[in-house]
Amino acid sequence: MGRLPQASCPVPVVIEVREDSHTKWNFMVITADATCYIGALAFMEASAVLPIFVRTLTDSTVIIGLLITIQRAGWLLPQLAAASFLHHRPRKKPFLLLVATVGRLPFAPLAVLIYFLAKPNPALVLWLLGLSYAVFWATDGMSIVPWNDIIAKSIPPTLRGRLFGAQQFLGAGIAIGAGEVVRRALGQGGIDYPANYALLFAIMFTGLMLSSFFLSLVREPIRPVAAEPLNIAQLLRMIPRAWRERRDFRRMIKTQLLTSIGPIAIPFYVIYAETRLGAPAWTSGVFVWGGTIGGIVGSLAWAYLSDCRGSVRVIRGVCWLGFFGPIAAIAVPLLGLPVPALYYAYAVVFAVTAAAGGGSWIGFTNYLLEIAGEEERAALLGITPTLLAPMVMMPVIGGWLLKIIPYEAVFAVAAAGGLFGWFASRKLREPRSTQP
Repeated sequence: MGRLPQASCPVPVVIEVREDSHTKWNFMVITADATCYIGALAFMEASAVLPIFVRTLTDSTVIIGLLITIQRAGWLLPQLAAASFLHHRPRKKPFLLLVATVGRLPFAPLAVLIYFLAKPNPALVLWLLGLSYAVFWATDGMSIVPWNDIIAKSIPPTLRGRLFGAQQFLGAGIAIGAGEVVRRALGQGGIDYPANYALLFAIMFTGLMLSSFFLSLVREPIRPVAAEPLNIAQLLRMIPRAWRERRDFRRMIKTQLLTSIGPIAIPFYVIYAETRLGAPAWTSGVFVWGGTIGGIVGSLAWAYLSDCRGSVRVIRGVCWLGFFGPIAAIAVPLLGLPVPALYYAYAVVFAVTAAAGGGSWIGFTNYLLEIAGEEERAALLGITPTLLAPMVMMPVIGGWLLKIIPYEAVFAVAAAGGLFGWFASRKLREPRSTQP
């Protein structure tokens, strides 16, 4: 296989770029894995489709926020246990395949149960949905440590931006089709409830299993690892030392915590559109399109910035989008646009939010992978989510706040998080450059 092309970038790179005979192959199959994963989740998009479905089962904004909290908690908290298990193991792929596949299986029976039970017993379906999401996101969280470790071993730093960008770009391409499927399934004259949501969950399950198939094709390089295992207690004791001695790591965590205030509003953008703007259910497909376009444009911009300018530029860009997204949610309804132009304009909120989310993943992940050495990478990947634990409660806090303050005030709080995160990001130094 030939070498992947290197970008012509003005940043003085000081990290050695290593490619081996499997770099191109792993680039392709990891991209296919993540493309299927991103495309699958678009059919039950957490900011545009899932809240509308949950609204058919309950009117509680707290429960809607709680489901997003389950997602964030499951994605972050189990990583410490995964890091403890994998810290001294040179092969991470078997564990990755096991947890990723097991966590995705419950969505198959869930689709069937939604079809038969959503009308006669919505409370039971809500519990089953919560349980399935808890299992999925907990195992997905466990998979993040080995997945990122394999990427760090397989893909050189100056190719990772393009890797993540390609994943988001292609995944967004699938999401365009997902948006049309959602619009037709939920629109007037579409599929009857609850068969429409059962179908969306079934498609999502199929895409996730395709993702697992491509994961099985990864050729994992073997790199040096720590000689001794670390239990969870030892990992927890590492946190004070890492916080005290690793200034780059400490500043990254502070910036990420501040930017995490923004997601306080994400589950409620679509609820605001439905309850305050009168948006019908079919507009969920339009909002998925908005997020898709934002993801496509963002993926191209983040890929260039990450590979050619460094991960810090990506993080700073994310902070600005984290500010402008909530501001757009406040401003667009004030424009006085007629229906349905109002709904299409409001899709800008989802475009900016999707672009910010993709950039956050690329920026913070690349930054951490670049500041972590081979032998400490698994440990740092594990303790990072523990330090970010406060962010998992943001959607629930948003649901509680909506009981006492209006939507616009919650959106303003989210915008403040992006602004504060930008100020914190100014202290980050680019790992690949001597420039700040």
